[in-house]
Amino acid sequence: MINTPERFMLPTVGKDKVELFINWTKAVGKCEYVKMCVNGGRDILIPKIALMKLALYIGNEDEQDSLIPTKSINIHQFRKEFTIKVLEDLKAGQHIKFVGSFDVPVTADTLEVLSSTDTMG
Repeated sequence: MINTPERFMLPTVGKDKVELFINWTKAVGKCEYVKMCVNGGRDILIPKIALMKLALYIGNEDEQDSLIPTKSINIHQFRKEFTIKVLEDLKAGQHIKFVGSFDVPVTADTLEVLSSTDTMG
């Protein structure tokens, strides 16, 4: 993120000159607004979120993906079948089986535990 005053010239198809100003005063720091000036005329203030939305709306799928930060993490899924012996409310002695699963992120901290055969910890 830009924290200092910056000026950008946008390329145009014609001879128009479009300038964007970011953090031009402390009152509008943290890139909350972008000031746009076309051909040296009147300044227009645009909220940063409006420009971000526009970039996503007009981009194709690959361009949108490049604008959205993602984090990839490997996981290991554990699955175990559980059996419960029912003592009340159903027929006594009846068993219920279900499969439970949970995901564990695979990191340097979890590798030793995941490779262990000791399930009682």
